[in-house]
Amino acid sequence: MMSSHCSAAVKKPVRILNVNVVCAYDLLKMDILGKSDPYVKLSLSGEGLPSKKTSIKMRNLNPEWNEQFKLIVKDPETLDVLFPHETKEFTVDLLKNMNPNDPQNKRNRGKIVLHLTFDPFKEDTGTFSKVLEEKLSSIDSGIQDASGNGGLLLVIVEAAEDVEGKHHTNPYAVVLLRGEKKKTKVQVTVW
Repeated sequence: MMSSHCSAAVKKPVRILNVNVVCAYDLLKMDILGKSDPYVKLSLSGEGLPSKKTSIKMRNLNPEWNEQFKLIVKDPETLDVLFPHETKEFTVDLLKNMNPNDPQNKRNRGKIVLHLTFDPFKEDTGTFSKVLEEKLSSIDSGIQDASGNGGLLLVIVEAAEDVEGKHHTNPYAVVLLRGEKKKTKVQVTVW
């Protein structure tokens, strides 16, 4: 019986968790002037992806952010308290650490308000998931500063066929939207 050393890409569900960091209140005073400069870092345990960070609210014990972030979720079981496309509000206590037996966690450190919504994606390959992670990670910094009047258009240029023109040996694609131009990397052809 022969065994193959080649394996197909494993398909797994990919989901986007939309996190709106709304606000925090009753934060601890962290300096002698009785103020704090709070910000929020977001990460999913076990995913190994870089954390994402809100803006800093200077000298504020009741900061408001209303900043949007997108996180890739590879394990669907972690979202069992959410329904697809339905936003749910969570108000949680701020803790010193994740150790439930640490006496420091009994001290009131304030609360944070989050709105969570997840969008289920169809099953796809790990390669697509990785590309999507990189794209979302690179554009999140622009999302958090955007006003509520805007939106996000994610364009992934995958391939081209039967390219013609004077630069057809080293092609690239240009995406133009309302005067803003984005260009892909040049694909160098080696003969």
